[in-house]
Amino acid sequence: MTKSTLFKEFWRSLGQTKGRFLSMVCLMMLGSFALVGLQAAPPDITQTASAYLEGLRLQDLTVLSDYGLSQDDMEELAQLSGAQVEGGYLTDVVLDQTPEAWRIFSLTQDLAHYHLVAGRLPQASGEIALLSSLQGRFQLGDTVKLKESGNAKAMLKQTTFTITGFVNSGELGNQVLFGPSTAGSGTLAGYGVVTAQDFDSPVYTLARLRYEDLAGLNTFEARYWERLEQHQTDLEAVLADNGAARLAQVQSQVHSQINQGQSDMDSASEALASGSSQLASAESQWADQSSALEQAASQWASQDETLTQGQGQLASAQAALAQAKAQLDSGAAALTSGQANLTAKSQELAQAKSQLDAAKSQLDSQAETLANQSQALADGQAKLAAGQQALAAQEEALRQAGQDPDTLPDIETARQALATQAQTLASAQSQLEAGQAQWQAANTSYQEGLARYQAGAAALATGQAQYDSQAANYQAGLSQYQAGQAQFDSQSAAAQAGAQALESASQEISSGQEALASARQELDDQQAQFASKEAEAQAAIKEGQADLDRAQDALAGLVTPKYRVYSRQNYPGDIEFYTSKLRTEGMANVGNVFPVVLYLVAALVTLTTMTRFMSEERLKAGLLQALGYGSGDILAKYLLYGLLSSGLGAVLGIVAGTYGLPYVLGHTLFATSTYPPIQLHFYWPLAALALGLSFLSSLLPIWWVARRELAETPAQLLLPKPPARGSRILLERVTWFWRRLTFTQKVTARNIFRYKQRMLMTILGVAGSVALLFAGLGISSSLAGITERQFDQLVGYDLIVARQQHVNASQESDLASALAQDDLAQTLDIQLQTGRQHLPGFKDQQEVTIMVAPDAGFGQLMNFYDAYSHKRLDLPDQGALISQKMADKAGLRVGDRLTLEDPDGQPVSVTVAGIVELYAGHSVYLSRTAYEAAYGKSWTANAYLVQLTPEAKGDLAKVSARFVDLSGVRSVIQNSGIRHQIQVTVDSLALVMQILTLVSVLLAAVILYNLTTINVAERIRELSTIKVLGFHNREVTRYIYRETVALSLVGILFGLAGGWILHRYLLGRISADFVQFNQNVAWTVYLTPVVAILLILAALGWLVDRQLRQVDMLEALKSVD
Repeated sequence: MTKSTLFKEFWRSLGQTKGRFLSMVCLMMLGSFALVGLQAAPPDITQTASAYLEGLRLQDLTVLSDYGLSQDDMEELAQLSGAQVEGGYLTDVVLDQTPEAWRIFSLTQDLAHYHLVAGRLPQASGEIALLSSLQGRFQLGDTVKLKESGNAKAMLKQTTFTITGFVNSGELGNQVLFGPSTAGSGTLAGYGVVTAQDFDSPVYTLARLRYEDLAGLNTFEARYWERLEQHQTDLEAVLADNGAARLAQVQSQVHSQINQGQSDMDSASEALASGSSQLASAESQWADQSSALEQAASQWASQDETLTQGQGQLASAQAALAQAKAQLDSGAAALTSGQANLTAKSQELAQAKSQLDAAKSQLDSQAETLANQSQALADGQAKLAAGQQALAAQEEALRQAGQDPDTLPDIETARQALATQAQTLASAQSQLEAGQAQWQAANTSYQEGLARYQAGAAALATGQAQYDSQAANYQAGLSQYQAGQAQFDSQSAAAQAGAQALESASQEISSGQEALASARQELDDQQAQFASKEAEAQAAIKEGQADLDRAQDALAGLVTPKYRVYSRQNYPGDIEFYTSKLRTEGMANVGNVFPVVLYLVAALVTLTTMTRFMSEERLKAGLLQALGYGSGDILAKYLLYGLLSSGLGAVLGIVAGTYGLPYVLGHTLFATSTYPPIQLHFYWPLAALALGLSFLSSLLPIWWVARRELAETPAQLLLPKPPARGSRILLERVTWFWRRLTFTQKVTARNIFRYKQRMLMTILGVAGSVALLFAGLGISSSLAGITERQFDQLVGYDLIVARQQHVNASQESDLASALAQDDLAQTLDIQLQTGRQHLPGFKDQQEVTIMVAPDAGFGQLMNFYDAYSHKRLDLPDQGALISQKMADKAGLRVGDRLTLEDPDGQPVSVTVAGIVELYAGHSVYLSRTAYEAAYGKSWTANAYLVQLTPEAKGDLAKVSARFVDLSGVRSVIQNSGIRHQIQVTVDSLALVMQILTLVSVLLAAVILYNLTTINVAERIRELSTIKVLGFHNREVTRYIYRETVALSLVGILFGLAGGWILHRYLLGRISADFVQFNQNVAWTVYLTPVVAILLILAALGWLVDRQLRQVDMLEALKSVD
C-alpha cells in the first residue's frame, strides 16, 4: 500500500477527533501566547523607551548640589574622560493665583533635548515652551505669570512669559506625576522651558553628563547599568571633596556681603547726622524772628478781641432781630391763612344748612303721603275681612240646606272677587312698606347731615376765637421789633469806626508775618527734603540691617553641601523610567513562571488525550501493521497529529503574543507617558522556543504512548484492549464507611481508582488551572488596597513639614502661626532624617525615612501593627521599629542589628525591636530615648507631622502651599504623591494579572472539556449498558459525571495549596524595592477559582447530558473497543 492511503487515514482520524484536536491547539496556543507575550512585551517596551531617550540624547548621570555648581565644579567635570558635560538651570515656581507648582528648566544645547509637539522652542527672553499635556489649558501666544517661592533668592529675571510651543522631556517622562516641589502645593504639576538668559544665577543648578561608551546601549539592560555604576562610582569619588571647597567659597561670599553691607550702613548714618545739625541751626534763627513778631501781634490781638466782642454782640442782636422778624412774618402768614380757612368753612356751613332744610321739607311731605296710604290700606283690609265672613256664612247656610257651594257659579264668582281684592291689598301693602323703608333711610341720612352741620358750626366758632387771639399777639410783637431795630443801627455805626482803626495796624503785622512765613516755608522745604532723604536712608539702613541679619542667619545655617549623583532611574521628579523598569522586570518574572505551568499542564493533558486516541486507533493500527505498514509509518501518523496541533497552536499563540499582548500592555502602560507608541518586534529565538516547547509538550507524550502501543503484535492490536483489572480500593477497607455508600457511590469510587492515569491527569490539570487562577487573582488582591491600608489606617498624618536647619525668631513665629490654623486637626513635633542610604539586601541605594518621636510618642498619627502577627505595637524605649520590606529584603528579625547613616554619613547601629506593617517606602521609627542612646545626640525637632481636618483634606494643595511659602520651611511631603506613585506601579502589574487570570480560566475550560469528553468516549459501552439496564438519562449522567466532579474538587484543593505557594513566590519576584505587597489575600481569591471551576463543570455537565441522550445504545454495544 502507498503512503497516500496512510495520509488519507490521518485526515480521516483528524476529522473524527476535531474536538480533541482543537483542545490541543488551544492548550498550545495559550502556552505560546503567555510565553511569547510576557517575554516579548518587556523588550518591546524597553527598546521603544530606550530609543526615544537615545534620540533625545538624554544624559546618563545628573549632578545636583545644595549650593549649585560653581565654575570650579564644572571645570573639574569637564576633565572627565569620555564624558560630555553640560550645565543648566532649574527652579520651582508657582502659577500666579494658584497653588500649582511648575519646574522651569533652561533650554539645553547638546544634551537632554526636548521633543517638540507644537509651535517652536523659546528663542528670546520672555518666551516659554510648556509640557504638552497643558496644551488644552493654554494656547500658543498666551502669556503665563509665574511666581517664585520666598524661601530662596529669585532665579528668574522676569515672571511673565509668552507661550511659543509645547514639548515633552525625556527627564520627566510621566505627564501626570512629577514628584515633589519646593514651591506651591509641594507637588509638581508641570514644567516649562525658557532660554538660559532668563535665569539670574552665578552658578549652575545642575550638570548633565553623557558617556560615549553608553551611547547606543539599551538603557534598561544590565550591560548599560554595569558600566553606568562604574561611572557613577568614579564621579562620586571625584566630587567627594568638593563640598568643603564649595562651603568655603560660599562662606567667603557671605562674609563679603556682610562687610560691604556694614560699610554702607555706617556711611548712611554719618550723612544723616550732618544734615540734622544744619537744620537745627536754621530752626533757631527762625524762632528768634518769630518771637518779635508775636509780641506785636499780641497787642493787636488784644484790641481786636475787644472789637470782636462788640461785633459779636452786634451780630447776636442782629440775629435776634432777624429771628423776631421771621417769627412775625410767619405769624402774619398764619393769620392770613387762618382767615381764609374760616371764610371757606362759613360758606360750606351755609350751603349745608340750605341742603338740610330742603331735605326736611321733602321728608315731611313723604311722611304725610305714607300716612294716607296706610289708612287706605287699613280700610281695604277691613272690607276684605267683612266680605270673607259674609261668603263663609253663605257657604255654611248652603251646606246646611243640603247644597254644595262649590257647584254654584255665584259662590265661585264671589270667591274670585275676594281673591282679586286680596291680591290688590297685598300689592298695596308691599308698596307701602317700600315707601316706609325709603323714608326711614332718608330720615337717617338727614339726621347724620344735621349732626355734621352742628359739629362744623361749633368748630367754626372755636377757630374764630383762636384767630382773634393770634392777631392781638402779632400786633404786640411788631411793636417790639421796630424798637430793637432802631437800637441796633446806632451801635453798628460805632463798631465800624473802631474796625477801621484796627485795619491799619493789621496791615503792618501782616507784612511781618509774610516775611516770617517765607522763611518758614524755606525751612520746611529743607526739613521735608531732609525727612524724605532720612526716610529713604532709614529704610535703606533697615533693609541693610535685614540683609545683614539674613546673611548672618545664612552664614550660621551653612553646612557642607552634598553633591548628589542621579541616574535615569532616580532622577528627581521622573518616576516613569523607574516604573517602566519595574513593569518590565515584573512581566519578565511572571513570564518565567506562568508559561512553564501552562506547558506542563498541556503536556499532561496531551498525554491523556493521546492515550485515549491510541486506544480508539488500536484496531486501525493493527490493520495497518497487518497490511504491511511499519511501526515507524504508523508512529509518524500520530506524531504528525501532534505536530500539526501543537504547531498550529504555537503559531497562533506566537502571533497573538508578539503583536497582541505587547501592544495592549504598551498602549496601556504608556497612556500617561511622554514615550512614543510601542514598537513591536518579532523575536525569532522566542518563536523557536515557543515552537520547541509546544512540540516537546505534544510529541514527547505521543511518542511515549505510541511506542508502548505499537510494541504489541498485529494480532494483539486487532483484539480489544483488556479492561483495567479491578481490585479492592482503600475505602473498601474502611468497612463502616463503605457500607454506608450507595451502589452508584461505590461504583464511582471504584472507577476513580480504576482509571488512575485519568484520575491523576484530572487532578493535576484542575490543580494547575486553579493554581494559576489563584496566583493571578491573589496578586491582584495583594496589589489592591495597599495604599488605602497604609495611608488611611496605618498613617494618620497628611503632611510632613520639614523646617530649615536654621530658623530665626520671625520665621519661628510665622511657622507657629501656620501650625495653629483651624484647618489643622493635629500636629506633632518630630525629628526627621531622610536620604538615600545603602541598606543590606538591596543592590542600589534606597530612600530611607527615619522619624524620632517626642516623649509622648506618635499618638494617633502613626498606628503600628506587627507585620506578621498583626498585633498592635507600641513605640519601644529601646531599639527601633522598621518597615516590613526593609526587614524581609535584608533578612532582619527582631533582635538583629541594623546599621544606618546619620546626617553626617557616619554609621549608627540600632536594634530591631519590631517589624511593622507598612507597604510603601523604607521607614525607621525611634523613641526619643532610643534615638539619644543610639546616636549619642540630643533630640531636636526639625519637622512636623500634620493631620488635616476632614473638611480641609479636599484643599490639601492649598494647605501645602501655605507652608511652602514660609521661609522657615525647607520642604513639604504629601502622602498623596507617594500614593499616586504606588498606584501607577500597582495598576501596571494588575493589568498583566488580569490577562493571565483570563488565560487561566480558558485553560481550565479546555482541560475539563478535554478530560470529560475523553471519559465519556472511553466508557460509552459501559454507559450504554447501564442505560439498557434501566438507568434514567440523568442517572447515567450523574453516574459518570460524579467522578469528574469529585476529582475536580480534589484538584481544587491541591490547586489552592499550589496557588498559595505560587502567589508567594511571584510576590517576591515582582515587587519593587520600595513597595511591599500584601501577602494576605481576600476571601474572594479562594472562592473565585472554586466558583469558576464549578461553573465550568456545570456547563460541561449539561453538554455531557445532552451528548448521552443522543447516544445510539445499540451501535455503542456493537462496537469493539
